[in-house]
Amino acid sequence: IDGNNIDDDGNGYIDDYNGWNTGSNNDNTGTGGHGTNCLGMIGARGDNGLNVVGANWDVKLMVLNMGGGLTQSSVVQAYTYPLVMRQQWNQSGGAQGAFVVATSASWGIDGANPNSYPLWCQFYDTLGHYGILNVGATTNQNLDVDVAGDMPTGCTSDYMIGVGRTDNDDNTAGGYGDQTINFGAPGISVVTTSGTTSITTTTGTSFACPLTAGVIGLAYSVPCNDFMDLVISDPKAGADAVLAALTTGVDAKPQLTSRFI
Repeated sequence: IDGNNIDDDGNGYIDDYNGWNTGSNNDNTGTGGHGTNCLGMIGARGDNGLNVVGANWDVKLMVLNMGGGLTQSSVVQAYTYPLVMRQQWNQSGGAQGAFVVATSASWGIDGANPNSYPLWCQFYDTLGHYGILNVGATTNQNLDVDVAGDMPTGCTSDYMIGVGRTDNDDNTAGGYGDQTINFGAPGISVVTTSGTTSITTTTGTSFACPLTAGVIGLAYSVPCNDFMDLVISDPKAGADAVLAALTTGVDAKPQLTSRFI
C-alpha cells in the first residue's frame, strides 16, 4: 500500500511502491533521461507504430536509484534490494517478492582495479546463488580492460556479464578485453525511448548492457515446465542454464575474436 508508512510486505523497506532510492531511503527513483534510454532497450513494447522496440515486449522493470555514489557500500546496498525481493520470491514459491532474473548496470568506474572492490565483486556471486544474473556495461573508452581494469565488468564472478557495444555490421568500438568482456551487443546508433513519449538514437555500452538484460528476461519467458521446475527448486541452476544458453548461443564473428571472450 503506497504512502501508508508501513512495511506491508515485510521486506524491510517502507513504501517501496515504485522501486527504491538507497540515498534517500524512499521510492523516489527520479526521472533520469539515461535511465529511460536504458529501460527502452530492455522492454519497449513493439508493434505499436512508435519506431522503437526493446528485447522483451512484456516484462516488469524494477527501478533503483543508487543515491550514495559508486562506493562499495552504496553499490552493495543498491543490489541488496533486488536480492531481498528475489529471496522472498524463492522462499514463498512466487507468492511474495519479485521474480528478479537480471540486473543491468549502465554505469561503472573506467580503469578501476577490481581487486580494490572485493565486496562489490563478491556480491555478484551472492546474487547468482539466488538466481540473479547481472549485466555490466564496459567502458566507452577505447581501452583493453584486461590491462586497464574496469568496474564492474572486470569482476571475475561468473554472474557479472561484461558487455561491449557493436553496430549493425557487427563491428565494435570502445572497451574490449578477450579475457574479461563476454561479448558485444547492439549499442551503436540504436533507437530507444526518451522522455515520456519520445524516442532517440544514441550510442554507448550503456545500451548494449540493458538489451542483454532484456534477452535474459526473454529466455526466462520460454514456456517450459521442466525449466521453471528447475528455477523454483534450484534458482542458481536455473540462472546457470540461462547463462550457458546466452554465452554458447552468441553469433561468433571473426572481427570480434580478439575483442571479447
